[in-house]
Amino acid sequence: MEDKDLPGRSASLNELPLYSRWPARLLGLEPFERKIKNETELNREYELEQWNPLLESAKESKKPMTVSDVDRFMFGQNEKVFCRIQDEFRLMSGTECYTLYHDLIAETLQTLLPCTSLVEVGAGYGSIILTMAKRKPFLDIPLHAYEWTPSGRELTEELGRNDGLSPKIGFCDLNSDQVLEPIPPEGSIIFTSSVFPCIPELRKKSLLSLARTKPKAIVHFEPIMEEYNESGLWESMVLSYLRINDYNRNALSMLESLEKDGLIEIIERRKACWGYNALLPHSVLIWKPTL
Repeated sequence: MEDKDLPGRSASLNELPLYSRWPARLLGLEPFERKIKNETELNREYELEQWNPLLESAKESKKPMTVSDVDRFMFGQNEKVFCRIQDEFRLMSGTECYTLYHDLIAETLQTLLPCTSLVEVGAGYGSIILTMAKRKPFLDIPLHAYEWTPSGRELTEELGRNDGLSPKIGFCDLNSDQVLEPIPPEGSIIFTSSVFPCIPELRKKSLLSLARTKPKAIVHFEPIMEEYNESGLWESMVLSYLRINDYNRNALSMLESLEKDGLIEIIERRKACWGYNALLPHSVLIWKPTL
């Protein structure tokens, strides 16, 4: 996508402090409580503070709530977001930025079709997979949404039903030996989005558990710490941000090790394609099992 096609306007890294408190936090000018990404912390952040309140709102709503309604609530209230799109900083609305993410995911996944089903691991409230299900060419593809939190699973099912969709809901835990329950169909396209930040250290056993489901491909739309170095200001800030938040630090090396062992093949890598938060850019990494 060319610059002239992007919403909003081009921005400079010097403007980031106007829209984010993170530069001050990283410099130690503003207090910040560091949190360790363990099961207790993840339950607090996602089950208790995010998905359960949303689920209760959906249940109490007089009008059936859809995933578009929740997306507007989550992202539509931000009129100006300092984001990272491809290789530039831009200022745009939260809705515009999140729509670009949906476009990136759709354009990437459709290059891998056909498949037996579309599987999201770590689906949250179903924002991505339910949105994909309403877009061509995914309209008639069976859906499987896996989520760790009980409220996230229930909310995904509720929002899907209100949109006339019936995704199969399952449990996932990327810290376990069996990541998915139940096992999705062979030949599926499995994808993750913003899941790596929840897992400081990925294990080979967990990645191999995904591989043993015999997917057509596995796609990660994720921040990948190992792609960055301290040669420039922005990348140094990205590294500091990822470290201070205890986000994943070994995903790339784990996958490269599995590839070296002949167990998987990394098909494609694209660095820093999109970031709603300019200090949390998401890359695209695609691999497939060779087991």
